[in-house]
Amino acid sequence: MNRRGSARRFCRPRGLTLLEVLLALTIGVLVLASLQQIMASVTRLEDSVSRMSREDRIARRLLDSLAREFISLLYPSDTIPLLTRNFGDRDEVTWWTSAEETPKRVTYRWEGDRLVRISRTSPSLSPPVVDVIPDVTGLGLRYYGKEGWSAEWKKDQPPRGLAIELRIGRKHYGTIVTR
Repeated sequence: MNRRGSARRFCRPRGLTLLEVLLALTIGVLVLASLQQIMASVTRLEDSVSRMSREDRIARRLLDSLAREFISLLYPSDTIPLLTRNFGDRDEVTWWTSAEETPKRVTYRWEGDRLVRISRTSPSLSPPVVDVIPDVTGLGLRYYGKEGWSAEWKKDQPPRGLAIELRIGRKHYGTIVTR
């Protein structure tokens, strides 16, 4: 074999063919598309965790407040210790508590899609302090009497126990039971 023939075989022109460039572009586009999907999933997950964390904080604060108020229920001689009312689209529960420095009458009112907490030191003199608790999707009350647990409270006798079930968003945050 002569040297000239072997030199031609090993000396190819430098550069990429059109097929190689298209293949590299296709692979690059597929990698970028999968990275975009991963970033979108991470963003959705972060939003979901942030929302659940906020709901957990609201639930913990509300359940802590309710538990403190239940522990400190007052039974003034001229009032019923616990009063519940149903006004169609608005349910409420009211009690006297000494959970804070001064005794207060506290009302939790469920109004359609929100929970409102109204507290006042004197029913007739002081202006009420109103707190709206966001994102509460359900507040269930059950009463314990002579026949056991019931959704209805018989007005002729105060309940021996109360269960409050709290839901925020789609999550059920448990029940506070006092007997």
